[in-house]
Amino acid sequence: MRVLLAVVMFLCGAFDPPAVAGQSESSDVHVRNDCRLAGQVLRTGYPAPRWDWAVSYIRRCERSGPEALVYAWTARAPRDREALGQLASAMRRFPDPLVLSALHTTAEDEAARTDARILAIAMSVSFVDQEARYNLRDLYNPPPDRIPGPVALSHAPELPTVIEVEGERRTMISRLRRIRERTADPLVRNAAHRYLMLLEI
Repeated sequence: MRVLLAVVMFLCGAFDPPAVAGQSESSDVHVRNDCRLAGQVLRTGYPAPRWDWAVSYIRRCERSGPEALVYAWTARAPRDREALGQLASAMRRFPDPLVLSALHTTAEDEAARTDARILAIAMSVSFVDQEARYNLRDLYNPPPDRIPGPVALSHAPELPTVIEVEGERRTMISRLRRIRERTADPLVRNAAHRYLMLLEI
């Protein structure tokens, strides 16, 4: 049930912290200090009880957020799928080359965990097409007769941030084709195939 809840919250953007008008990392010393603490928690895992707060708050950190999230994703990725989904959802807030590069690397890494690769594909695609969405539960555990094959789009509300990256859609299509053709993991191949069908429409 926790995993299902995480998937729903991930798709709905429900982990977003409330925005405060006029406050940003660049302009507000209190936000800057909190961003520093959030980044420390994500990089070190300490103090552990503040991890949920950190992965939520870091979305407000336009300067330090991308680097802290990428470090956490590549060096301290949580084993728990719900926490991994929170981390991936936070990364989606930043149309930063560092974030995109980390997601692309994970998506194509044959040694990476299956759920991390699927999340990386989903997040990468969401940067270039917010309508290209699937229920992640179907990608993690699809019926055998639907690997690969089309599935219905999830009926999640519109994602909280629309990000357009010049030329990234064409690059994403090329990457998905490469993953579909080369990966040995059937679930990752299935995810690449499904998202590719949506982008090529």
